[in-house]
Amino acid sequence: MIRRPKEEWKIFENNHEAIIDSETWALVQELRSHKRRPNRTGEISIFSGLLYCAGCGEKLYYSVTNNYSREQAYFFCSNYRKSTANCTAHYIREKVVYALVLESLQRVLFYVQVFEKQFVQEQLDKSSEEQRKELAKKRRD
Repeated sequence: MIRRPKEEWKIFENNHEAIIDSETWALVQELRSHKRRPNRTGEISIFSGLLYCAGCGEKLYYSVTNNYSREQAYFFCSNYRKSTANCTAHYIREKVVYALVLESLQRVLFYVQVFEKQFVQEQLDKSSEEQRKELAKKRRD
């Protein structure tokens, strides 16, 4: 077998009838990129597949063991787990992520309560701008 670098590859698409249509393929690839798999303990975090490392940008893996409580569950960098030299050992506890998200939601809700009229106007402006862009795109098409 001769191995060639990707730059030398020649790809001829649609040579034969596809097994599945391209829309189904794209949908499956999207779902697979965000899958939430249960770990050995059978637990799944609501943040699984949504957190990324601030240092290298790779996904954070979820970890919890049978020997510890759910309080000790944490997320760690997938690059570190793969033993690459791109990232160092660091983690964030799941309960800290919960606390940060809760704090952010509380700040948003406080803003909405205090500045309700301004918030509604901002959302209406944003919605109408998106509708204008969509209408312009349809006209171009």
